[in-house]
Amino acid sequence: MLDEDAVLGSIQHAGEVLLGQWTPVSAANFLIGCPASLPTSGFAKVSGGVTVDAFRKRTAVARADRRSLTRMSGSILELAGHEGFPAHEAAVRIRLEL
Repeated sequence: MLDEDAVLGSIQHAGEVLLGQWTPVSAANFLIGCPASLPTSGFAKVSGGVTVDAFRKRTAVARADRRSLTRMSGSILELAGHEGFPAHEAAVRIRLEL
């Protein structure tokens, strides 16, 4: 089994880290608060995701479990539907078999 904390400890540069199968992008971006827009072309070495802190290096880390994703699912599905992001919706539905 993968030791998520060991993996997290080995990451040097990242704009966003989502740990475990119960932490889909849709949960991180819509409810948990991890930034949706990430740096590209290696820019994660000096910057995190695009937020009000865009000029300061930071890494957003999120970890959810089945219970917390279940609790968030209604809001995530509503926001994904409103935004027109079917893949974000599917990420939750598939995990929770909704």
